[in-house]
Amino acid sequence: MTAAPFDEGWAIDWSGARGRLAGIAVARLGSDADAPALVPAPGDAPWTRAAVVDLLVSAIGQGRRILAGFDFAFGLPAEVLPALGLAGCRRLPCVWRHVDRACAGAADLHGGPFVDAAPVGLFWRGGPRPPGWIAAMRMTDTRCAESLGARPESVMKLIGAKQVGLGALAGMRSLAALRRRCGPGLAVWPADDPGRGSVAVEMFPTVYRRRATGSTAKIRDPAVLARALAAFGCGLPMVGGSLGDDATDALVAAAGLREDARGASAFVLPSAPRVRQEGWIFGVPP
Repeated sequence: MTAAPFDEGWAIDWSGARGRLAGIAVARLGSDADAPALVPAPGDAPWTRAAVVDLLVSAIGQGRRILAGFDFAFGLPAEVLPALGLAGCRRLPCVWRHVDRACAGAADLHGGPFVDAAPVGLFWRGGPRPPGWIAAMRMTDTRCAESLGARPESVMKLIGAKQVGLGALAGMRSLAALRRRCGPGLAVWPADDPGRGSVAVEMFPTVYRRRATGSTAKIRDPAVLARALAAFGCGLPMVGGSLGDDATDALVAAAGLREDARGASAFVLPSAPRVRQEGWIFGVPP
């Protein structure tokens, strides 16, 4: 399935942290732009998740057709849903609603209360590995590692520098909010089929770093960033000061997203029913 052309693409490097969120970065790339650009947060303060949602809602409301790539897992592994009381959730929006309700009142779309209410040992929250804990993976995570050489972390692991679970849960709350506020103006793929409006997709910046540089290493050097962007037909943006990992991930991912969105198979999915239950990483072959 090929969606209609997008006016611009956004790549949002995410964070699941509580409180000050210096780890969020937003990059934007127009359909005919030479280089992606970082989008500053309102008031030059660090981005919050709620501010990212507000910005996207506003842009969609202005009639721009946006492809928004978010760096978090859109769903949980199918095999853990029964233990969470979600066996009846056959599609992603059902999971998002449950996570959002469990976290009602938590500031800035934080996902921690969902973990607090989960059975002990299902999420690895700290300390030694819980007895019987399994690093459950989604179908798309496994496929990404096998076909692209970039292995996502399990969303069930909440410790370590690479943990992604809290970011995913906060992201699911954000997707629920976006669907409420944007209505038919936004399709969240693969829960929704892409039409002629804006589309939100799950992305994995490591995939784009590997494609562009041959390595999964973070990009910290401007010369490496320039080569990575050139691999996707983009120039180096005008940025001041040093660039952190989050910013370079967002810039490279914005370029990679635009290239992938132009492909005829951009929105092709495997036929397995669990894909609509777990989500799928944009750019991972079916």
